[in-house]
Amino acid sequence: LIIAFAAIVILLFSVFLSLRYYTRHGEGLPVPNLKGLDVESAIKLLEADGFRYQIDSVFVMDKKPGLVLEQDPDPETNVKTNRIIYLTIVSSQTPDVSFPDIDHKTLVEVQAILANYGLKLGDTTYKADIARDAVLAYSYAGQPLRVGQKIPKGSKIDLVLGDGMGASEVEVPDLRGLT
Repeated sequence: LIIAFAAIVILLFSVFLSLRYYTRHGEGLPVPNLKGLDVESAIKLLEADGFRYQIDSVFVMDKKPGLVLEQDPDPETNVKTNRIIYLTIVSSQTPDVSFPDIDHKTLVEVQAILANYGLKLGDTTYKADIARDAVLAYSYAGQPLRVGQKIPKGSKIDLVLGDGMGASEVEVPDLRGLT
């Protein structure tokens, strides 16, 4: 029984030591901070340190395409060479969105709807109409839009709004002699 117990202890101790050797415990390099770099510079840094990489992309308005947004593992984390570093970069391709229905909605409503669709408010002009700040017409790049039409995300939408005044001159009927 003592010999069996000693054999088990020796076996566990040798497995423990061999695992430290096999996994190279304590060895590794710190991951460089790649956030904010362009993807080419980030790849050069990773390859120089012996890391592999995998790239995913997302579209972010008003950010330069090819810019590293996120990395995993985080900067300054010690990892072994040949480890895969995951990078998320800004996509160079703008996705399309379907244009929403904004007919006769107020300017405040339209601003919220456009922001939800990733669109921007362009020029606003006012036209004589009784509906104050209601959308009468809309266009993108000088062309009128249809509801559901595909346009690039981040596009500026120009609006024609009602001024709330209606026609500025109204013809008054002749009321003389009437009760």
